[in-house]
Formats: sequence, C-alpha cells, structure tokens
Amino acid sequence: RSTDPIGRAGAAFLDALRAADTDGTVVDPGVSTSLGQAVGQTALAEVTSQPVRVLIPQLLLPSDNTLSEMLARIVSKESGMNGSASSLQQAIPSALGHYGVSPTGIAIRDGSGLSDLNAVPAATMTAFMRQVRDGEADLAVVRDGLPVAGRSGTLAGRFTGDNAVARGSVVAKTGWIDSSYSLSGFLTAADGTPLTFTFYAYGPGIAGDARAALDTLTTAAFHCGDNLSNN
Repeated sequence: RSTDPIGRAGAAFLDALRAADTDGTVVDPGVSTSLGQAVGQTALAEVTSQPVRVLIPQLLLPSDNTLSEMLARIVSKESGMNGSASSLQQAIPSALGHYGVSPTGIAIRDGSGLSDLNAVPAATMTAFMRQVRDGEADLAVVRDGLPVAGRSGTLAGRFTGDNAVARGSVVAKTGWIDSSYSLSGFLTAADGTPLTFTFYAYGPGIAGDARAALDTLTTAAFHCGDNLSNN
C-alpha cells in the first residue's frame, strides 16, 4: 500500500535499473524520481487491472479480504454511489435484488466481511447460492470460482476423516471472524439430489473446532439427500 503509488512505482523502476547496471555506466547515481508532466504523447508503459471475471476466483479461493473490499467498492461505484464503506449498506442489498434475493435483515458495514456488525440471514445466503449454482445472470463465474471440498481453496484441507466421503461434492464459501464460522454453498448428495445450504456457528465460545462441526453437518446433508426433512 502507498499514499504515492506513482512515485513508488518510479522508485522501484529506478532501483531495478540500478540493479541491472552493476558497473554504474548507464544510470547516474544522482538520478532521482519526481512528479512532473509528460513532454510528449508516447506511452512508455501502462498497466491495467485484470477483468473482474479473473479477480473473482482470485478472491474466492483463498478468501482474499482486501480484494473483496475493493470489489465491493466497485459495486458501489457501478451502482452510481461514491464507493465509500457507508454506501455498501445500500449498494450490496440493491445488487442482490437484481438476482431476486430479498435484502430483508441485511446489515453491511464493509466489503470484506471482517466487521462483526455485518449481518446476513442464512436464508439470504442460501437464496443467493441457489442463483450461483444455476449460473443465473452471469453468476457462473462465481460458481466456477468457489472452493471445492478436499480439492481447492480454503476447502482443500477440509472434510477429512468420516467427512471425506463428501469431498468433491461440496462447493462452498468459507467464512470466519473471532465470533463466528460459516459455510455456504451447494452440493450433490449421495443420492444425486442437488442441495443448497448455509450453516453458521455463531456466539460465545465458538472456536476453531467449529470448522469440523460445519463439515460434519454438511456431510450429514450429503448423506440424507432427498430424505431431508424438518425433523
């Protein structure tokens, strides 16, 4: 991070030139960087961001909080708002509305999910994941970027022991802050039934073993399949 990204890039470029010019015959040691105006129209170099469709799996697989925050701010800007943290309370629920997901009960304080003041009902996440699973409205890029149990991302090392039977069948996003753990996604049950789910472990005393408990609960749904009931 830098408060002067242009100057920092220039300094890094100059350092690289000096490192390459080991005998000091090309780069004058007195050369320094400064902010000025271009004297011509010829572009020496340029850098552009990767497209959002590339950034999304880079966010989802390792659960990159910084990238998540930045993409949330882009949602705000693309929605005609100012990109601030406070604007996300309107921008995120509004964006979910495009997918037919109710914004009721949603509280958004940041884009990373690190604030314990965020609140997203499990039913909201499940409804959204149903749209993701079906690839609705270009959401296939989210579906294809999610971690897979036992194979990729933050789920690569999960679903072990008796839960290993569900490896490869569970596609989901993990979540964790000090007060809660979560797992939301979809799976193909042992009997072939497609299921969408959201499980939260939240409250005092929640610890790291909640991850394994969520895996066990998800595996139980995998075993039950079409036999799931409200009992």
